[in-house]
Amino acid sequence: MSSHTPTYIPSPNWDIPADSDMVVLGRLIKDPKNPQSKILKSSDDPIPPPKIYEGEKTDWQTTLEQVRSGSIGLWAKCLQFIEGQLSFSQLKSSMEEHKFATLETRYFLPDEDYLAQALEDTGVQAYLQVHNWRKPVYIITGIKIARGASISTESNVERSAQAGLKVDATSVGVPVEMGPEASWESKKKRGISYGGSTDYIFAYQLTSMKPKKKGKEFSNKSYVKGAVFGKGEKDGDMEVKVKDAFDIEEVDLGFPDTCSQVDLTDIDVR
Repeated sequence: MSSHTPTYIPSPNWDIPADSDMVVLGRLIKDPKNPQSKILKSSDDPIPPPKIYEGEKTDWQTTLEQVRSGSIGLWAKCLQFIEGQLSFSQLKSSMEEHKFATLETRYFLPDEDYLAQALEDTGVQAYLQVHNWRKPVYIITGIKIARGASISTESNVERSAQAGLKVDATSVGVPVEMGPEASWESKKKRGISYGGSTDYIFAYQLTSMKPKKKGKEFSNKSYVKGAVFGKGEKDGDMEVKVKDAFDIEEVDLGFPDTCSQVDLTDIDVR
């Protein structure tokens, strides 16, 4: 059974070598999105973990799918009789399929004494002082290494827009609504795949540490923002879906007497 609480964050790229001397257990970093963001002037050799746990899965594979959708409706009143409506929608989707001959996991469980000692690093103390003890630092507590990898990815972006101009002349005795309509749509698709790779760091696990003033005390917790993989993935197929869907309802812009032009390039649905 797979873990219900993901703790491992996918690496920002698939080029961090498995034997990297930057992304190692115990390393303190400043950016949780970049495991190579070593704190300036901090020790090159992290404090050795008290005990390292290791695991290995063979013939491991996973599929990650992400879908984002959004729509915007704009409504403008023009003069007395004419109203214009513009709607814009966008759909983004991406899919990654990873297959590894072996997925190797190495992690440790730092206690309060270990974390306190790690924060005493001269470079780390200088970094915290520069930021007035307000920024957290992160310690790498787990690493997943992909060996014998093959990957395929696909991304799609679909955009569409509709514009309509409506004339309501009921106030002058013509009870009809009419007007021209226009629409357009575009699609973009991209994919890559490869059947072999050198071994690389596939994902990493972090603990966040936020010291109080002068670093005498600190709070710590697992950092899981953006995490996808858990500690106990099963062998064979596994599918992880991330869906971030949102809708923006139609908005009355309240133009008083004249129409305002709307440029589609100014509308961005993220």
